[in-house]
Amino acid sequence: MKNKGLLSRLCKAKVKRKGFTLVEVLISMLILAIALFAIAGMFVSALVLQLSLKDRENAQLASLMVLQKLEALESIDALTVSSDVIEIEGKPYAVSWIVESEDSVGGKVFGKTLTFDVAWEGVRGEKRLSFVNTFSRSFGYTRGKRLGQEIKDGKPGYGYGDTLQDHTGPPGQNKK
Repeated sequence: MKNKGLLSRLCKAKVKRKGFTLVEVLISMLILAIALFAIAGMFVSALVLQLSLKDRENAQLASLMVLQKLEALESIDALTVSSDVIEIEGKPYAVSWIVESEDSVGGKVFGKTLTFDVAWEGVRGEKRLSFVNTFSRSFGYTRGKRLGQEIKDGKPGYGYGDTLQDHTGPPGQNKK
């Protein structure tokens, strides 16, 4: 009789199930999917950024290669508008340049300012990089002009042979 009372109590008691319902499982899968897509998006963004930076670095390298070619020219007069295609790691980089201005003294050109433009096909379409570089026959000419000093007889008033300030020796040497 003792067992009969226990059995009746068990039948009347609510049976608690352990586990998840279908709705709970679906909600947890949705939350997990959103988190995984966010993490995957970060990886994709990091990869695109890495490829873009590598392309930009290669574009700078291509422009430096062209600059070295131009600096090797025997005459500054040979610097004219032109373009070149440099291939790095199987990818073409189109480098073009134009002469923005010329600096001259006594009818002789001693400096030119060139604007460079590098174009390439990046991960997200066409990319461009632009910069300006100045070429000169002598460092002293452009340096004297930048310092705003008078240019006399085709030479700036600065450095060796400076007749404007009576300086004839290396920097630091006493003036006459």
